[in-house]
Amino acid sequence: MLRFHGRLLLAAITGLLFVRLAAAVPLPDQPDEPKKPAPKGMTTATSPDGRLIVKAENGAITAMDAQAQKVIFKIETRGRITAVAFSPDGKSLVSGSDDGTINMFDVQTGKTIRSMRGGDAVVSVACSPDGKQLTVVDSKNVTRVWDLATGQLIKEGKP
Repeated sequence: MLRFHGRLLLAAITGLLFVRLAAAVPLPDQPDEPKKPAPKGMTTATSPDGRLIVKAENGAITAMDAQAQKVIFKIETRGRITAVAFSPDGKSLVSGSDDGTINMFDVQTGKTIRSMRGGDAVVSVACSPDGKQLTVVDSKNVTRVWDLATGQLIKEGKP
């Protein structure tokens, strides 16, 4: 159901990308729900085994045990965290910041394993399936591939 100016809009999907309005039906008087702004600077990730949930907000990363809802560790960082991802084995966590910093943390201890820097504000981070490489995309759409074992930049460019 979609609402538009207090009316219920009924929609029918007519293909993968097209929506056609079928009718607009008035709803009973209801107070407008207050609109909450979307949180800025929040990103999340779940470990491959589902045991940990990580929330990154502003300059802090909080890891919680998914079942016990208990904080495992909290990391304070420079810059606003804009992306997080777990390594495929779940032993490491990678974060990217708006200042272009990329950090790799040990999930058991929360300690920094490695820091890398390159490019503009980080938009996205993803580990390769074998856990050997990290792909980072920045706000200028430059893609960089890093060797996670050494922290060395392997290649960079625009798609």
